[in-house]
Amino acid sequence: MSDNPLINVPQQPFNAPPLGYTKPEHIEPAVDLALSKARKDIEDIVNNPDTPTFTNTIHALAFAGEDLGRALTPYGEMTSAINTLDIQGVTDAIRPKLTAYGTEVSLNEDLFKKIKAVYDTEDQNNLSVEEKILLEKTYSGFKNNGALLQGTDRKTYETLSLKLSKLGTDYSNNLVNSAASLKIIIEEKDKHRLDGIPEDIIKTYKANAEKDPAVSNDAYVITMTPPPIDVYEYAKDRTLREEAKRTYDKVGSATPYDNTQNVLDILKARHEMAQLLGFKNHADKTIRPDTRMAENYQTAVDFVEKNKKAYFPVAKKFFKELADFALQKDGITDLKPWDRLYYIRLMREDQIGYNPEEVRDYFELENVLQGLFAHTEKLYGVKLQEADGKYSKMHEDVRTYEVQDAKTGAIKALYFLDPYARDYKKGGAWMSDIRNAGLHDGQQEIPIAGNYCNFTKPDDGDPSLLKDSDVLTLAHELGHACHCMMGAGTYPGLTGINVLWDYVELPSQINEKWAFQPEVLATYANHYDDKSPIPQDLIDKLQKLDVFDARWQGIRQSEMALLDLTLHTTDPATITDLQAFQDQLWDSTELIAWDGPPAALSFGHIFAGGYSAGYYSYKWADALVADVFEQFEEQGLYNPVLCEAFVEKMIEPGGTRPPSVMHEDFMEAVGQGRRGLDPEAMFRQEGLLPKKQNKQVKQKKPGLNP
Repeated sequence: MSDNPLINVPQQPFNAPPLGYTKPEHIEPAVDLALSKARKDIEDIVNNPDTPTFTNTIHALAFAGEDLGRALTPYGEMTSAINTLDIQGVTDAIRPKLTAYGTEVSLNEDLFKKIKAVYDTEDQNNLSVEEKILLEKTYSGFKNNGALLQGTDRKTYETLSLKLSKLGTDYSNNLVNSAASLKIIIEEKDKHRLDGIPEDIIKTYKANAEKDPAVSNDAYVITMTPPPIDVYEYAKDRTLREEAKRTYDKVGSATPYDNTQNVLDILKARHEMAQLLGFKNHADKTIRPDTRMAENYQTAVDFVEKNKKAYFPVAKKFFKELADFALQKDGITDLKPWDRLYYIRLMREDQIGYNPEEVRDYFELENVLQGLFAHTEKLYGVKLQEADGKYSKMHEDVRTYEVQDAKTGAIKALYFLDPYARDYKKGGAWMSDIRNAGLHDGQQEIPIAGNYCNFTKPDDGDPSLLKDSDVLTLAHELGHACHCMMGAGTYPGLTGINVLWDYVELPSQINEKWAFQPEVLATYANHYDDKSPIPQDLIDKLQKLDVFDARWQGIRQSEMALLDLTLHTTDPATITDLQAFQDQLWDSTELIAWDGPPAALSFGHIFAGGYSAGYYSYKWADALVADVFEQFEEQGLYNPVLCEAFVEKMIEPGGTRPPSVMHEDFMEAVGQGRRGLDPEAMFRQEGLLPKKQNKQVKQKKPGLNP
């Protein structure tokens, strides 16, 4: 125990967590000890003989189990960034314990009686806005997660909670393990199959072979971590594109990592739990006024259907153009899923003269980082200074930064960046709120954010060149990190990204809007070799990407959001064939036949990532983003009044103010009057409607849904 860094925590600046000191064997003993302390914290609240008050009940509960949170922080980062088999073994050991504790607390009848007593009797005029929100969130959270259940229903709920926790972990592990087990081997004599793929990517395939003892050093290995997007986009060999697609399709769908039963069981458990609580279904339980801006699932469905109706005609026209283009280009008469990205890239080059390979030469990772950090300073008023060696880190690839107030130099946050792909790292990119702003052990601590990406790691001496989508990914995740790092407040559960779910993507998606602006490109887009600035014609082409891609991305997002919502509003007893369910749902909008396993088997966002009945929020946030960013376009990208209003009104408050109110606060601060959302702004941004011609936006009632 004395050698366990999760129990005797090594001292680091700002009480940073011992990420680099923690080993898998440290986790379970620390969790066991922390669980005993957490249970004591709950007992102290329940057994307090004084009349329940906000302070001795709601405030106390907000900080109960702090030791458990600290013990789980390094573990949580490990499970996504380096989820090796030994860490998966730790998960198997501690998951039942954590689920049992969580269920104990949420179903603690005596605890809920105290919470309800405060909710019913506390004079809310004496509470701050932040305290009122915490009280409402605490009460609603307990009420809607089983606190009112009795007898057999309570036991059933406990059993389902434990089962659902295991199913989610199994689902996630299947994705990681299957991706790590799959690869495509190209022998040297067949290297011609790699024609068209950028040389630096081919070097990575060679490096993969050299470190794989089961493969000849003369070969090339295409791994499935990250997904083989480069093959889809660049490989001239159609058979290789198909092979890559067929191989990646096995992620989460092939024995022994088939997620079919996990998906069916997750849907069934979620549905049963929702009905036990008096809801119609999981979506009804999930989309509530205290959890979502949409407030109810019908509003979310209506929003998605409205988008689908707007996107489908332009998407249909786009894919007709794509099919004609592939026919003229290569005689392709039957466009397949593995052709989509390849011919979209070529058609993009044909229609707007955009060649992603030409642009990549100007997107060297280190330069892009410096440019995005400069943007962050202008928008958020903070500088990111590398602090290598000051903080422990999980992996050698991780970079550590201190985030300083640009005016005072005071350190406001810490930022950790883990940019490169590796085996057993979760696919995609994400932000982790390692520590939220607020009180920790009774003292205010600065927040800590982590960004994780899966960029291809270059060989020593080679530049790390990013695709345009990689640049947007980096900007997106940095936006999430800024949301966490700029958070302010007393209660960590309300600061940073702890907002209503529909709002959580606004800071990330709006950050993408700056990435390709000429003013921002000038700060980072220099040729990796001769350092020359990106030419104006390439800048002009980048400006057209949003409109070009929105024609097909909008319908794809609508389909995925509709799949999510429909899966979670349908009686799972009637879902016996996931493929048939998907085919029927997408029949009227699927423009290129799916030709793969059901999307649900690898839809980690909704089955292992917290987005269940919430995938629609990406487009909901797009609607908010478009409305807000139009103000920057019209009044200046770094207009100090707008920058200050954006940070103070829309970012810093986190979950301490309702999102619709934050939007109104911002619009009022920038001279637009106290108005709600303009729902047409998104379609203007994406080229589906003409740009605004100095037209006064009609005033809308506060909080109007998109």
